[in-house]
Amino acid sequence: MICNGLMIDCCRILEKQEYYYRLIDFMADWKMTHLQLHFSDNHGCAIDFPGFSHLAMPHAFSVNDIEKLCAYAATKHIEVIPELETFGHTQYLTDHPEYQHLFAGFQKAKGGQKGGGINPLNPEGTKLMCRLIDEVVRLFPSTYLHLGCDEVNMDDFLSERGLNTEEVWARYVNELIGYVRGKGKTPIIWADKLKKSPGVAQYLRKDVCVMEWDYEAEGTDEALCNLKEHGFEEVMAAPSIMFLRYRIFPTEIAFNNTRRVVEHAVDHNLSWVMNTVWCPHRYLTNSLYYAIAYSATLVEHRGEMDVKAFRNAFSEYMFSEPCSPALDHFLDLWPQLNLRGDLAKMLLGEICEVSDEDLRELKAIRDLGEQTLAYASQFSPKQSQDIWFSMVLSARVAKLCAESYFVEEKIPGQIDRYCQELDGVIMAVALEWDQTRYPDDPHKWRPHFTEPDSSYLLPLLKKLRENSGEALEGV
Repeated sequence: MICNGLMIDCCRILEKQEYYYRLIDFMADWKMTHLQLHFSDNHGCAIDFPGFSHLAMPHAFSVNDIEKLCAYAATKHIEVIPELETFGHTQYLTDHPEYQHLFAGFQKAKGGQKGGGINPLNPEGTKLMCRLIDEVVRLFPSTYLHLGCDEVNMDDFLSERGLNTEEVWARYVNELIGYVRGKGKTPIIWADKLKKSPGVAQYLRKDVCVMEWDYEAEGTDEALCNLKEHGFEEVMAAPSIMFLRYRIFPTEIAFNNTRRVVEHAVDHNLSWVMNTVWCPHRYLTNSLYYAIAYSATLVEHRGEMDVKAFRNAFSEYMFSEPCSPALDHFLDLWPQLNLRGDLAKMLLGEICEVSDEDLRELKAIRDLGEQTLAYASQFSPKQSQDIWFSMVLSARVAKLCAESYFVEEKIPGQIDRYCQELDGVIMAVALEWDQTRYPDDPHKWRPHFTEPDSSYLLPLLKKLRENSGEALEGV
């Protein structure tokens, strides 16, 4: 049996607490076994730990909240694995005056995210992390503790000091591995450093689980082979339902990636698949359930998928009726509305070059969007209307985003109708935000750090509306 897991990024944007209970119920019904909470990152810390309340983001989980959530998950036979970022992605610490001196690396832009993390040469950093690990261990009953350690980007800082970057990286991580082992927990780290710098393996302790994240639609199993050959205690495979390359909802890239990674996990007899959901500011929360169920079913059946049977099972479960021909057609077309991250940037002028292939993709999304919505109009679910509304809304968003590039080609009446439709979609997206998330979160309408508008769904739509209004005035 493969452990069937899901990682949720709850520190870039925090959902309302009832969402996590609903998610646990859903996971249990689809025979998933582990929920990984990515609760800390540059953007903040989603748990208010005793002695570290100054790190907690607004609406953060209290200790009591987490205890209740873990206890509830246990009743559903789901283990909640905490992920504490302990090396890179630690601006939740080093942006505070108290810990600024612990940062090492470089700053990409004023007010932006930094490349680097906790200084591995400063013992204060290790002591601070051990204090935080103590709090995590006290709070979470899980036998695992994920230490992050991805995307540290500190080679220049260390090499300028004449140090062996691989050895220093491993020495710091080894201290944390040893500390977690001493607490009776099994540590996990992301595997990207081992992939980029294979020499790290000779210095790194082998009594750590390594989680290989692989988010491409196509690729080989070379990284998994190498990690197994290095002799690490356990290797975990991590595909992605949502990450930075696309927007709004899981697309065919996510489904193809998940299928490929699960097949590799089965081929290598791995005991874990942990699908990942990153960057909630880019997607509609209620549009994820279909992809989560898809991943869960693939893992349960070891990579074998009868798509028709799965769609029937999902429709019966979610909508209380079999998958109709209209819904089947919708689900065929919907994942093809792939608004890639670079296309979103192009729409806002953050990328100036537009290729013929880009134009073809935007036209395809626009046209497929029309077809997808036509099929959606022929289906009306008996239950879970909020889920169906979100899935249809996501198709509308993708279609309108793609169509925005061609607004200036329209006559004034068409531009006005487009703007009205976009206004309605913006209101609907904001409404879903308020239903699933905290309405007063400042990042509903404003990106974190100096990230571009294209990285955040509502700011992206708002900017498209401004541009369309300007096009209307200029006609």
